[in-house]
Amino acid sequence: MRVAELRSAEPEQQKRPYPDWLLVASRSGDLELTPGEDAGAHGTPGTASPPEMARHESCCALFDGILYNRDEVERRLRVSVSTDAELIVEAYLRWGESALRELKGTFALVIGDRKGERVVCARDQLGIYPLFYAKAGGELLLSTSIEVMLRDPRISGQVNRAALADHLAYRWPDPGETYFSAIRRVPSAHALVATRAGDRCSRYWSPVGGDGKIEWLSEDELGEFDELLQNAVARFLAQGQAGIYLSGGLDSVSVAAMAASVSREQDLPAPWALSLGFSHPAANEQALQRQVAADLGMPQLMIPLEKAAGGQGLLTAALELNGRSPAPMLNMWLPAYNHLAAEGRKRGVGVILTGHGGDEWLSVTPYYAADLLFSRDLIGFFRLFDNLRRSYPIPAHKILGSVLWRFGTRPLLSYAASRIAPGFMDARRRRRVVRGLPAWVAPDPELRRELAARAPASLPERAEPGQIYRAEMNEALDHALVAIELEEAFETGRSVGVRFGFPFWDAELLSFLYRTPPELLNRGGRSKGLVREMLSRRFPELGFERHRKVTGGPVVRDMLLEEGRSAWRRMGGVEALAQLGVVDGPAAQTLVMKLLGERKVPENLARLHRVWDILALEAWARAHA
Repeated sequence: MRVAELRSAEPEQQKRPYPDWLLVASRSGDLELTPGEDAGAHGTPGTASPPEMARHESCCALFDGILYNRDEVERRLRVSVSTDAELIVEAYLRWGESALRELKGTFALVIGDRKGERVVCARDQLGIYPLFYAKAGGELLLSTSIEVMLRDPRISGQVNRAALADHLAYRWPDPGETYFSAIRRVPSAHALVATRAGDRCSRYWSPVGGDGKIEWLSEDELGEFDELLQNAVARFLAQGQAGIYLSGGLDSVSVAAMAASVSREQDLPAPWALSLGFSHPAANEQALQRQVAADLGMPQLMIPLEKAAGGQGLLTAALELNGRSPAPMLNMWLPAYNHLAAEGRKRGVGVILTGHGGDEWLSVTPYYAADLLFSRDLIGFFRLFDNLRRSYPIPAHKILGSVLWRFGTRPLLSYAASRIAPGFMDARRRRRVVRGLPAWVAPDPELRRELAARAPASLPERAEPGQIYRAEMNEALDHALVAIELEEAFETGRSVGVRFGFPFWDAELLSFLYRTPPELLNRGGRSKGLVREMLSRRFPELGFERHRKVTGGPVVRDMLLEEGRSAWRRMGGVEALAQLGVVDGPAAQTLVMKLLGERKVPENLARLHRVWDILALEAWARAHA
């Protein structure tokens, strides 16, 4: 297999943590960079280098991140430059805004076009780097850090009440908004262009190219998968000593196996296997984790979850960390993983690779059932059901009921009804989403009216039968939760002082997986067939060809039941959220006490998860409101 040619980072770049910066951009195209405080303010060892800036008589550019294809772009432009920012200027002068489609990497960039009197702000194709902006008079203030932006007196720190309330309703209607009213994000693969006449934000990249038509891969082309994964992993290994968040799951093990192989081929130090050890019998994969690390020749750091969470318990640690986060935390495991990352850094780890993205792009959404029923492919429908039954620890009758009704028949009936009575069905959908707001959320009448007006925007576009699978893939690209999750990882790296690498969020690999037909993703009769085949060859004795997904759900359930009451007592209610009008305090307390007081453990983890939702949002609001 061919390994991508990579420009090795300079030693100081390998160790450089994410820098703090604030950029002031006028709509006439002038850029003024204000370096932030030393990265040590975030607990990061060492001093942060500022992002690159380059200036030309007609335009200037800021570039923060890593460019994968600098050599290729230099050859096409027939130039030789000293920095990536200089290359951005040259590319923009030659190609204009189309230059964004030629760049490969993880980055945030801003181009000030003085001649055209515009500012072009862009985030990488998959949003690995964040980019936030706020308007102050006729200027834009931009940064990769909400915390840095809030230090500027021109930017209001008022929290976005509607976003907080919708968060509790599991709705994120505006992919550009943040939890602060004055601050917005540039979505992944989008460019914000600001001029004196106004602003526009549009997509510059798609996994299938400009025409939007999918050219599905053939089975003969599947051999490219290993090479693309290898290249994606190699890009991160070139950034310095690597570690792998190694669980016993297919995604992280496949990344670890590829990282070990690339390290040997390129004579790089073996990556560290960084593992959390779960003692809960439903989630204990320690033996498998140790066996994989040993077989790959990787030094391993295994830390029990209880130790990584600290003596106060995981829930308490998560709530404390949540108060310091620029957005309400999604990942309650974060304190434990932060401890693991910090211990890895002590051992020289500068970049940590994870299997994040594997669930989204190696698996087939169960909504594919609707397309199969529409095309009367009953054999394909049965294969999908059997695949899910063999891949997930869920009773077969529940899987069958879900794929037959929720993911299969109901979307088809809903679409058919919308064709017969479009006005009635649209109104019905709007009423349902408005009624879906929990009664204890938004007792303030003004806020409730605002949420009702926002609610329809949270509804996904109604996809035509035969296109429902593709609509779900697009949702995985564009949903606000995806951006928030990646921004959370970026902030974690900023605080700990490591970079995070997500090979399954590599643009080239993702484009390949996007165009892989569901039947080929599921080949072998189980989900994630592409990596199962690779792992069964690499670890024939470990049974990855029969592996079922292990989730942390039982651990979360037991943790909330064990720690929830004491955490609620320490919190003393939801005073901050109640003052904001986001929740009804007594009603929220009644709900929490009911969930924590049930003698029978709730079968539906989503119900019990409400305890975390409320506690976490209250901890965040107290620190930021």
